[in-house]
Amino acid sequence: MHSVQVIKESKQQRPEIEEFSYKLGELVHKWGFKRIHGRIWSRLFLSARPLDAADLIEQLDISKALVSISLRELLDFNAVEEVGRSERGTNLFRANSDLQSIYMAVLKQREQRLITETRAALSVLGNLDVATLGTSEIDPSQVAALANHLELALNLLSETLGQKSELKSESEIELRAQQTVEKATASLSN
Repeated sequence: MHSVQVIKESKQQRPEIEEFSYKLGELVHKWGFKRIHGRIWSRLFLSARPLDAADLIEQLDISKALVSISLRELLDFNAVEEVGRSERGTNLFRANSDLQSIYMAVLKQREQRLITETRAALSVLGNLDVATLGTSEIDPSQVAALANHLELALNLLSETLGQKSELKSESEIELRAQQTVEKATASLSN
């Protein structure tokens, strides 16, 4: 059985721990998180015991408000977990060590917004009439082809993330693209 050596934690942390927390903060910032998320997560992950907000405030020398907001955001991303209450009656937290579940939660939240926004923009473009497209020298058949490819990509991303696709099959996507072409052709003949 391995024993865990607990380093007495105080406001004055070892410089190696400080450096690692800052570096992880920089790394996760590149992924779209806030730097403080990396600092908090690394402290929780490295800690020999669950920590409460007061512990994090002391160790990271940050405000109660910043800790509170950041913990809520990390909970939303499934990056930290509430694991009980301290003797003081405060919530205790630990880092979720299942990195794959964190990655998936982040992708689902972030990419779902991107998928929704892209589909909305594509829908607006697909609903433009041929005259409007023609004034911009846009080929309606290319809009339909792009719609087809983009829907396939978005559905693949949705399915990869375990989300319900707006369209169920490639034939439905092709049907939507064909309808866009037919609409454009009908507008040309009028």
